[in-house]
Amino acid sequence: MSSSSSTAAGSPSPSVVALTSSSLVNQQQQLQSPLHVNTPLIESLALNKILSTEGNNGVRVWAKLDALQPSGSFKIRGVGLHCSRVVKEKGVKHLICSSGGNAGKSVAYAGRRLGVKTTIVLPSTIPLETREKIQAEGANVLVNGTIWDEADILAREIAEREGADGYIHPFDHPNLWEGHSTIIDEIYAEYTAGMVPKPDAILCSVGGGGLMIGIIQGLRRVGWDDVTIIAVETHGARSLAACFDAQKHVRLDASQVTSICKTLATRAVCKEAWECAKSHPVIPAQVSDLEAVEACLKFVDDERVLVEPACGASLAVIYQKHEELVKLNAKNIIAIVCGGNTTSIKSLMDNQRALSALTPTLPAALTTTTTTTTTTTTPFAVDIISTTSSIPSTTTNNNTPDDISSLTSTPLTIQTSA
Repeated sequence: MSSSSSTAAGSPSPSVVALTSSSLVNQQQQLQSPLHVNTPLIESLALNKILSTEGNNGVRVWAKLDALQPSGSFKIRGVGLHCSRVVKEKGVKHLICSSGGNAGKSVAYAGRRLGVKTTIVLPSTIPLETREKIQAEGANVLVNGTIWDEADILAREIAEREGADGYIHPFDHPNLWEGHSTIIDEIYAEYTAGMVPKPDAILCSVGGGGLMIGIIQGLRRVGWDDVTIIAVETHGARSLAACFDAQKHVRLDASQVTSICKTLATRAVCKEAWECAKSHPVIPAQVSDLEAVEACLKFVDDERVLVEPACGASLAVIYQKHEELVKLNAKNIIAIVCGGNTTSIKSLMDNQRALSALTPTLPAALTTTTTTTTTTTTPFAVDIISTTSSIPSTTTNNNTPDDISSLTSTPLTIQTSA
């Protein structure tokens, strides 16, 4: 592994530090869910090298490995806390959640640990392997619609019958944000112990915005209000970026949610995410699906940790030396390695091949029809949206790829990614 551990020789382990560093951290640990674990924070020498240039060799990148949580993603921090509270305080016997994969896996895991029934509703675009992982936790898995928003409709209907307190939103609830904020408590504990420097910037992927909210709440609690967050999405799941564009909370049309990063694929971030983004230094950044997938493959080579494309989006900002990161000129960067439930080496390689077929140098004359029926030349990265050219891929009734490893001859058009 091309990294050095954040624990110095003779220093106490992170778990000991977290218990002894400050009363603030002690208080938060009393509130946090017992269902998640403190995860490693490692310095990545490989990522350091990418961002270090001649005359600027002091850049250091730290990876917070929440993909190593028992449920496979950061989601168990907030989901575990929320589920524990409704079960223990409200007597809930049935937990219901709609999910792009990670939240559902975490609710299923929490339900198994807490001894209650769980029902998870997924969109049809979630791979069979992910459904089976959730079922293995003992959950009842249902499928509805092609994006999370449609799956959520059925989940809410079930919760109305079974008990509203059992409905677990995947990203929009104060308990979730409080749980996710513990990621900063752990980083701060290592900082106060002299094991890591204070970060200048934190990279995190944004779907519904729950992780970003938790990070901001944690930063405020420890007095790090000046730490910049680079909020990363793909071009085909840019719900937060759309809010910045409009300077208000907005909701994308379903046809605009085209990314293969299904755990980012929501039509809108929650309103609290936009409010937090306005009041804290947050920089939106977008990468292509292909860049996200290739970042996953590079990271598994560099650090031997397998992550999904939604997580790879944040790593792609480093691997691609994204202009927003370069302009920030940060010296100490933390990348939240948020999860890896919905992927495998095979699926990443299949996605890479399929997306590469869409993104090589395109003929200058290639044009595409946009939603306003105008035509534009397409010289840059692309995402799949509709069906009028002759590039092969698998599509669903939402015109997004379902299982790219099983390509068909269904034709597609290309959407420019500005």
